[in-house]
Amino acid sequence: LQALKLRITPDTQHSKMPSKSLLTASAISSDIPPKKKKKNRRRPSFPLDRYDGKRPRRNKDNTTDYHGKADSGDIDWDASDITRTERKKRHYPEEVEERALAVSLFGAGIGDGVEERPEESAPFVAAATESTDDMEKEDHAEETATIDAVAPAPAWHDEDDSMLQINFRSKREKSRDSRLQKFRSDSSEEVISGSDLSDRLRARFERSDEYDHGGVPRLSCSMHAWASLPPVSGGEEDGEDGNGGDESNEGPVARLLSSAVPLAADVEGAIKEAGGPLPAHILDTVRVADANCAGRKMECTVFTMCFHMREDSGASWVACAGLDGVLRIFECDGKRNGVVARVQLPDLPIQTVSFLGNTGTIVLSGKRPYIYIYDPVEGKLTKIPQILGRPEKCFDRHAVSPSGTHIALLGYDGTIILLCGRTHHWISDHRINGLVYAVCFDSDGGRMYGAGTDGDVYVFDMKQRGRCVDRFHNDDGTAITALAAHGTTQLGTVLAVGAVSGVVNLYRLGDGSSSSSKKDGGSKKPFKSVMNLQTTINMLRFSHDGCILALASKKVTQALRLLHVPSATVFSNWPTSNTPLGYVWSLDFSPRSEFLAIGNDKGKCLLYKLQHYSEENNVQI
Repeated sequence: LQALKLRITPDTQHSKMPSKSLLTASAISSDIPPKKKKKNRRRPSFPLDRYDGKRPRRNKDNTTDYHGKADSGDIDWDASDITRTERKKRHYPEEVEERALAVSLFGAGIGDGVEERPEESAPFVAAATESTDDMEKEDHAEETATIDAVAPAPAWHDEDDSMLQINFRSKREKSRDSRLQKFRSDSSEEVISGSDLSDRLRARFERSDEYDHGGVPRLSCSMHAWASLPPVSGGEEDGEDGNGGDESNEGPVARLLSSAVPLAADVEGAIKEAGGPLPAHILDTVRVADANCAGRKMECTVFTMCFHMREDSGASWVACAGLDGVLRIFECDGKRNGVVARVQLPDLPIQTVSFLGNTGTIVLSGKRPYIYIYDPVEGKLTKIPQILGRPEKCFDRHAVSPSGTHIALLGYDGTIILLCGRTHHWISDHRINGLVYAVCFDSDGGRMYGAGTDGDVYVFDMKQRGRCVDRFHNDDGTAITALAAHGTTQLGTVLAVGAVSGVVNLYRLGDGSSSSSKKDGGSKKPFKSVMNLQTTINMLRFSHDGCILALASKKVTQALRLLHVPSATVFSNWPTSNTPLGYVWSLDFSPRSEFLAIGNDKGKCLLYKLQHYSEENNVQI
């Protein structure tokens, strides 16, 4: 052992690191066996038994050799298991593909290569190929005839669909897309082909196009029925031949252009069908791009918003603002929602925004003793100073009549201050008992409703210079925090009253002479009490036709409900627990109720499309 150490010890004067021989000697001296290097045994992916245990190899002349080793790009050579995309990625050789298909059809006993087939088997192979081609042509002809008889032929046919296999039980399919489970015909079905899956997808699409989620037929099926041409009569062909060239035998296009009476009748029927009554219980909604998605991101809560329709272009504008003092106006189309204007108010944290009638002028108020009037067309901002003789330090809430003739400001000690919408001058003051929390106007602006802490609703006739003509006690008994009124053809004028308890009462109101209430505080019985929310009601909004009432509270998340007014039932399918509402701080319907905008505490103005009103407006246009 000493002799061995002397023989293998290197010169340490010229080397600081131990040499390989020294490490080997130390390992031998310590009786530790050296580690064996593991062999990289790669499992072949090529089926060796199919070609007599030989691997294919790609030669330089772009041919395939079956007597060598495969390169590092081994692939699965079973053509029935390889999709078209994988074939493109792996550069699948055409010769091997033909060979694999031949083996799958005629078995593995044909030979190693196509060129090595015996001569006596060539006629059999040719005959089998010809018979298979004939059968495929016959099947294809029958399938094409059937498709032509039922529907237009497809633009192209993918041959890989028949080779594709979908296994519903495999873990790969479950992890990739668990939604494929609904395409099974029964629970015991495990494997289907790609063509069967394509047929089932097509059938599901046709069903979804005819019916909505609630099983109700969609209006779009009959919405374009008026555009279909009348059937072609036999006289058209005779007219072409010269035997019948009179007006009675003219073509469908000429008949359509010569008379518009059938076309107008079909349009009226389509409008009547599409503009039918709003179905109860189920509301078809689709979320589109946020109303404030364009421009800079809003960093504060969407405190207030309001819709307006431009008379010149028919576009819907939405104005939203918050405590940052920035007024943002967008043109809502559900896709881009382009920015119309962005105005920074230097000294006003905005809490209420309203469009002043059809003029397009915007009224802005907040916790300041003055208000602003903004004209987006001229870009002019006008400041209305504090009203002389009034002690109010802020006008955080206000209401505007639909015609734009009056502006109602909520003052101190139950005072409602009326301003002229045209001159912005003071008109009169109106008092109620307690503090005033809510003010609204009816559809034509002829009456104003006010309520507050005493739980009574006060009715003021604007045609009599704001004289109080009616007063009744709310059935809930708590303080009233929100009001909304709308005149409908079915129920007359409907007044929605929201209270601190979360209860919303609906009242039918007639004219002052037919009212059963008294000015000394009579009572009315609501025809519906909505108790779906348990916190203070802060917002009440009617749709343009009065069929939908939106009620919301900003105290808790997801506190939004939609009520079907004719049936007095709440829509059960929307909103759901997964709807990203957050804390609802503002909401409003578009002028034709195509969209419902919801402002939350995250600075988003969510926009939802109501399909019923959207289809109705498309037909009318």
